[in-house]
Amino acid sequence: MDPAGAGQRGSRDEAVGGSKGLVDVTGYRALRQLAWAGSFEGHTSIGIGARARLPFRVLVLTGPGSIARIVIDVARRW
Repeated sequence: MDPAGAGQRGSRDEAVGGSKGLVDVTGYRALRQLAWAGSFEGHTSIGIGARARLPFRVLVLTGPGSIARIVIDVARRW
């Protein structure tokens, strides 16, 4: 499925975990929820709920091949 076009038919939220979020984050002390925020014109948005205002950093990793990945590193404590 094309993530950027996933919200065009039906509710993407229903397809990936309902109102509880995209994935189960039980066991991750810094996170509360990952929620689908929508897609429009090839841009996909995901909301990340943290338990507090914690420091974070965003990295773009390349590979394998021509694939790029986004990593969001959230601190466990301030």
